[in-house]
Amino acid sequence: MALLKWMGRRWDRREGVTVDSAFTACVVVAADRERVWSVVTNPAAAHLIRDDVVRAFVVPGTPTEGVGSQTCTVTRDANRLHAHIDETTGFDRLDFIESVLRTGPMDIRQELALSGPPDGPTTLQLRVSLNLLIGKEDEVRHDMESEIQTFLNRLRSVIESGATFSG
Repeated sequence: MALLKWMGRRWDRREGVTVDSAFTACVVVAADRERVWSVVTNPAAAHLIRDDVVRAFVVPGTPTEGVGSQTCTVTRDANRLHAHIDETTGFDRLDFIESVLRTGPMDIRQELALSGPPDGPTTLQLRVSLNLLIGKEDEVRHDMESEIQTFLNRLRSVIESGATFSG
Protein backbone atom coordinates (compact mmCIF):
# COMPACT_ATOMS: atom_id res chain seq x y z
CA MET A 1 0.00 0.00 0.00
CA ALA A 2 2.82 2.44 0.83
CA LEU A 3 4.39 1.72 -2.56
CA LEU A 4 1.14 2.63 -4.36
CA LYS A 5 0.85 5.92 -2.42
CA TRP A 6 4.48 6.74 -3.23
CA MET A 7 3.91 5.97 -6.92
CA GLY A 8 0.73 8.07 -6.90
CA ARG A 9 2.61 11.09 -5.47
CA ARG A 10 5.33 10.69 -8.09
CA TRP A 11 2.68 10.53 -10.85
CA ASP A 12 0.97 13.66 -9.50
CA ARG A 13 4.28 15.54 -9.67
CA ARG A 14 4.63 14.60 -13.35
CA GLU A 15 1.79 16.96 -14.22
CA GLY A 16 3.29 19.95 -15.95
CA VAL A 17 6.33 17.97 -17.11
CA THR A 18 7.11 18.42 -20.80
CA VAL A 19 8.75 16.25 -23.39
CA ASP A 20 10.38 17.25 -26.69
CA SER A 21 7.98 16.38 -29.50
CA ALA A 22 8.66 16.45 -33.24
CA PHE A 23 6.26 16.50 -36.18
CA THR A 24 7.33 16.04 -39.82
CA ALA A 25 5.89 16.29 -43.32
CA CYS A 26 7.40 16.45 -46.80
CA VAL A 27 6.52 17.41 -50.34
CA VAL A 28 8.12 17.03 -53.77
CA VAL A 29 8.43 20.27 -55.75
CA ALA A 30 8.79 20.37 -59.54
CA ALA A 31 11.64 22.88 -59.45
CA ASP A 32 15.41 22.94 -59.15
CA ARG A 33 17.02 23.48 -55.75
CA GLU A 34 18.16 27.03 -56.59
CA ARG A 35 14.55 28.08 -57.31
CA VAL A 36 13.25 26.38 -54.17
CA TRP A 37 16.02 27.98 -52.09
CA SER A 38 15.28 31.44 -53.49
CA VAL A 39 11.67 31.19 -52.28
CA VAL A 40 12.19 29.53 -48.88
CA THR A 41 14.83 32.11 -47.90
CA ASN A 42 12.85 35.16 -49.03
CA PRO A 43 10.58 36.64 -46.32
CA ALA A 44 8.35 38.21 -49.00
CA ALA A 45 7.11 34.72 -49.95
CA ALA A 46 5.27 34.53 -46.61
CA HIS A 47 2.49 36.72 -48.05
CA LEU A 48 1.58 34.01 -50.54
CA ILE A 49 2.10 31.02 -48.26
CA ARG A 50 0.08 32.20 -45.25
CA ASP A 51 -3.18 34.16 -45.31
CA ASP A 52 -2.54 35.90 -41.97
CA VAL A 53 0.77 37.58 -42.91
CA VAL A 54 0.69 41.38 -42.96
CA ARG A 55 4.44 41.96 -43.35
CA ALA A 56 7.65 39.91 -43.34
CA PHE A 57 11.22 41.19 -43.42
CA VAL A 58 14.79 40.51 -42.32
CA VAL A 59 15.38 42.20 -38.97
CA PRO A 60 17.68 45.21 -39.50
CA GLY A 61 21.16 44.68 -38.08
CA THR A 62 21.10 40.91 -38.56
CA PRO A 63 22.69 39.04 -41.49
CA THR A 64 20.47 38.76 -44.55
CA GLU A 65 21.31 35.05 -44.82
CA GLY A 66 22.93 32.41 -42.65
CA VAL A 67 23.29 31.73 -38.94
CA GLY A 68 22.18 34.71 -36.87
CA SER A 69 19.77 36.02 -39.49
CA GLN A 70 16.42 36.98 -37.99
CA THR A 71 13.13 37.30 -39.82
CA CYS A 72 10.19 39.24 -38.40
CA THR A 73 6.75 38.13 -39.54
CA VAL A 74 3.77 40.28 -38.57
CA THR A 75 0.47 38.41 -38.61
CA ARG A 76 -3.14 39.42 -38.03
CA ASP A 77 -5.48 37.38 -35.84
CA ALA A 78 -8.95 38.98 -35.84
CA ASN A 79 -8.13 42.60 -34.97
CA ARG A 80 -4.78 41.98 -33.29
CA LEU A 81 -1.32 42.14 -34.80
CA HIS A 82 1.39 39.73 -33.64
CA ALA A 83 5.12 39.98 -34.37
CA HIS A 84 7.13 36.76 -34.54
CA ILE A 85 10.92 36.54 -34.73
CA ASP A 86 12.56 33.47 -36.26
CA GLU A 87 16.32 33.18 -35.82
CA THR A 88 18.42 30.99 -38.12
CA THR A 89 20.48 28.63 -35.96
CA GLY A 90 21.79 26.27 -38.65
CA PHE A 91 22.39 26.78 -42.33
CA ASP A 92 23.90 25.04 -45.34
CA ARG A 93 23.06 26.80 -48.60
CA LEU A 94 20.77 24.75 -50.85
CA ASP A 95 20.58 21.94 -48.26
CA PHE A 96 18.93 23.02 -44.99
CA ILE A 97 17.87 25.82 -42.68
CA GLU A 98 17.29 25.40 -38.96
CA SER A 99 15.51 28.14 -37.06
CA VAL A 100 13.94 28.87 -33.69
CA LEU A 101 10.82 30.95 -33.09
CA ARG A 102 12.04 33.25 -30.32
CA THR A 103 8.90 35.22 -29.50
CA GLY A 104 6.35 32.59 -28.55
CA PRO A 105 5.49 31.19 -25.15
CA MET A 106 8.07 28.46 -25.89
CA ASP A 107 10.87 27.95 -28.39
CA ILE A 108 9.60 26.21 -31.50
CA ARG A 109 12.37 24.69 -33.61
CA GLN A 110 12.06 24.19 -37.36
CA GLU A 111 14.33 22.24 -39.69
CA LEU A 112 13.70 22.59 -43.41
CA ALA A 113 15.74 20.17 -45.53
CA LEU A 114 16.06 20.18 -49.33
CA SER A 115 17.10 17.04 -51.16
CA GLY A 116 17.18 15.67 -54.68
CA PRO A 117 19.23 16.41 -57.77
CA PRO A 118 20.33 20.04 -58.29
CA ASP A 119 18.14 20.38 -61.40
CA GLY A 120 15.02 19.01 -59.64
CA PRO A 121 12.65 17.79 -58.59
CA THR A 122 13.35 18.91 -55.02
CA THR A 123 12.04 17.20 -51.91
CA LEU A 124 11.28 19.52 -49.00
CA GLN A 125 11.01 18.04 -45.52
CA LEU A 126 9.87 20.22 -42.62
CA ARG A 127 10.33 19.06 -39.04
CA VAL A 128 8.80 21.15 -36.24
CA SER A 129 9.88 20.44 -32.66
CA LEU A 130 8.46 21.82 -29.44
CA ASN A 131 7.94 20.88 -25.83
CA LEU A 132 4.52 19.46 -24.97
CA LEU A 133 3.02 18.23 -21.75
CA ILE A 134 3.51 14.51 -21.29
CA GLY A 135 0.62 12.68 -22.93
CA LYS A 136 -0.35 15.52 -25.31
CA GLU A 137 1.86 14.49 -28.24
CA ASP A 138 -0.54 11.86 -29.56
CA GLU A 139 -3.49 14.25 -29.12
CA VAL A 140 -1.97 16.92 -31.37
CA ARG A 141 0.04 14.80 -33.83
CA HIS A 142 -2.61 14.64 -36.56
CA ASP A 143 -3.38 18.38 -36.41
CA MET A 144 0.29 19.39 -36.32
CA GLU A 145 1.31 17.16 -39.22
CA SER A 146 -1.75 18.27 -41.20
CA GLU A 147 -0.86 21.94 -40.62
CA ILE A 148 2.76 21.33 -41.67
CA GLN A 149 1.60 19.47 -44.79
CA THR A 150 -0.79 22.31 -45.70
CA PHE A 151 2.06 24.81 -45.31
CA LEU A 152 4.34 22.70 -47.54
CA ASN A 153 1.62 22.27 -50.17
CA ARG A 154 1.10 26.03 -50.34
CA LEU A 155 4.86 26.57 -50.48
CA ARG A 156 5.06 24.10 -53.38
CA SER A 157 2.27 25.97 -55.20
CA VAL A 158 4.09 29.30 -54.78
CA ILE A 159 7.37 27.83 -56.04
CA GLU A 160 5.83 26.02 -59.00
CA SER A 161 3.80 29.12 -59.97
CA GLY A 162 7.00 30.92 -60.91
CA ALA A 163 6.19 33.88 -58.62
CA THR A 164 9.10 36.26 -58.08
CA PHE A 165 9.82 38.46 -55.10
CA SER A 166 11.72 41.66 -54.55
CA GLY A 167 14.38 42.01 -51.87
